[in-house]
Amino acid sequence: MKWTKETIALEAKKYLTRTDFSKGSNVAYKKALELDILDNVCRHIRLGSHQEWTKESILLYASHYEYLSDFRRDYPTALAKSVQLGIRDQIKLKQAGKGAVLDTIYIFKQLDSKPYKGCELFKIGVSSSKRRVEGRKEELEKKNKIKLEIITSCIVGKNAPKLEVILLQLGVKGKEYNIYGGSEFRYLSLNELDKALEIITLFKKIGDILSK
Repeated sequence: MKWTKETIALEAKKYLTRTDFSKGSNVAYKKALELDILDNVCRHIRLGSHQEWTKESILLYASHYEYLSDFRRDYPTALAKSVQLGIRDQIKLKQAGKGAVLDTIYIFKQLDSKPYKGCELFKIGVSSSKRRVEGRKEELEKKNKIKLEIITSCIVGKNAPKLEVILLQLGVKGKEYNIYGGSEFRYLSLNELDKALEIITLFKKIGDILSK
């Protein structure tokens, strides 16, 4: 079969998850990546919706996390559904620490990924200054079997999550969408990376001024 935008879209509708699409029709999946239409043909896939969460899927996704705050951030609907299903107490994840807030922004570079249109792959995220960013890096490396380099780790204050949202507007969404933490991987050009670092510096300066 010749894979076109139309035939790929029809093929994608047969699957409920991107992982199933990749496994069940890998050629079409790769063609969708090549044509940069994966997000469009997978619009019907509602990852994390109430309709998809079951006891098994919630516990499976939670098993990939160490900290509850990270799981809550990535899959808030799953946590809500766990309460409805009466399995909230089965999600045994660590707390970031009493009174801990997400005040640190970080950028990791994936060293073993292939460039996309001249751009390198980066992981943008937030953490708590009470938690070692190196630990988050090691966690991502272990679960995804990848190699990362810390580009920056900066305490910017309580607005770190808002800063993360701004930074995730830069570049192009990483193609490794189905890996752990994949929604925060972005392909960035050197100019976009420089812009991200400038924005982080600005947020830190504002935070320092407001804290005085």
